[in-house]
Amino acid sequence: MYDFDDVFNKELKTVKNLAIFLREKTGLDRLCVHPKEYAVSADKTGCHAASAPHTATPKISTGAGDHFNAGYFTGLLIGLEQKLALQLGVLNSGYYVRTAMSHSLNTILEFAQLCSEGKAEEIC
Repeated sequence: MYDFDDVFNKELKTVKNLAIFLREKTGLDRLCVHPKEYAVSADKTGCHAASAPHTATPKISTGAGDHFNAGYFTGLLIGLEQKLALQLGVLNSGYYVRTAMSHSLNTILEFAQLCSEGKAEEIC
């Protein structure tokens, strides 16, 4: 039996270590990595991760990274901590791939509530 959780946790740890290493070697203030399943960001305060509300049935995937970036950088610009900015990014992207629509902050907050209840697919 293939243990996806074990592989995922090992992969996440590897990506976090890679983000820290690359940030230190390049001298960047912050480095962010965003595969489909999660997002990782490393800065001088440490390395944080946020799970993405992944869907097996996206309406669209082109532009998902742009929507992640928009949410993530909006979070940073309004002063959110790194982990919260990551969460805003994955929520923004997760909503977009389900609906093929951009949206308001209130809509993202409603989507976050659905995600916390395990009902992310109800947004479709």
